[in-house]
Amino acid sequence: TIILDFADFSIGNTRETKYITDCIRDSVIIDYTNIRGERIPIYGTVRAQYIEVHSEVVSAGLLEVKIINNKNKQPIIQRRFPGEYVWISVWGYYVGDMRALTPEQIEVCRLGRELPPSDQELFVEFTKPIYNRTIDFLTNYYYNY
Repeated sequence: TIILDFADFSIGNTRETKYITDCIRDSVIIDYTNIRGERIPIYGTVRAQYIEVHSEVVSAGLLEVKIINNKNKQPIIQRRFPGEYVWISVWGYYVGDMRALTPEQIEVCRLGRELPPSDQELFVEFTKPIYNRTIDFLTNYYYNY
């Protein structure tokens, strides 16, 4: 007999970390002036504060696998298999003049906040490595039978 039992698991523990960067870009056209009928750009410095947010949703568990002797109902062998899945989303926003940002920072701001997967999807993801290790364990154990 084989008994599979989750000794522990948690779904959807969240962590959010913010990284703040002060951005300054010099020699940016900030206005125009008219000199003798000709439109001349005025250059200056632009500033922005860029905030990049790393959102993580952590799901993990521990599966206990027991092989039981059918005659005396005692465990023959027992193993525990851990698994973890971390879903990560990176998004950002800024305060100030967008022209101070790099193209990469602008793209991260454009993406916006992403919704995490459902609890069911998170459960499936953290159990994938557990499943693989459990199958390997059982295959190796029963290989001699």
